[in-house]
Amino acid sequence: MYLCGETRVCQPYICQFHLDNNTAVTTGSILSKFNRVWESYGSHFNRTTGKLVAPDDGSYLVIVTLREREAKLIKVDVYRDDTFFKNIFVNSANTSAAGATAIYTMKGQELYFKVGQADDGAKLHGGSGFTILRL
Repeated sequence: MYLCGETRVCQPYICQFHLDNNTAVTTGSILSKFNRVWESYGSHFNRTTGKLVAPDDGSYLVIVTLREREAKLIKVDVYRDDTFFKNIFVNSANTSAAGATAIYTMKGQELYFKVGQADDGAKLHGGSGFTILRL
């Protein structure tokens, strides 16, 4: 159990999800087609929108791993509501890239992943995944 704020106790929270194999990406789109989603408590990740609604106030660690097979630039940005926090990019054939950021989030705010830039025909491999956990 975690202390949320000064008086509430919250359950630990972790969410992991992975993209479908060969997911086409376009600049400006929000990643939302995941083949596997796992949450430790509750159902806070919206599979339709690709957004996680924070279950409680607190600091969340957001980890992104991107994999691709072709030499095409793909940048994925981490957002809380409309605020940009970090981008992770991959641009070489048969490579992967990873990055992480900690974000303080209030209950009800949304965390999501938006394609900041993608070459024409760019696709992320199914090994691309995301983890969000409350610290």
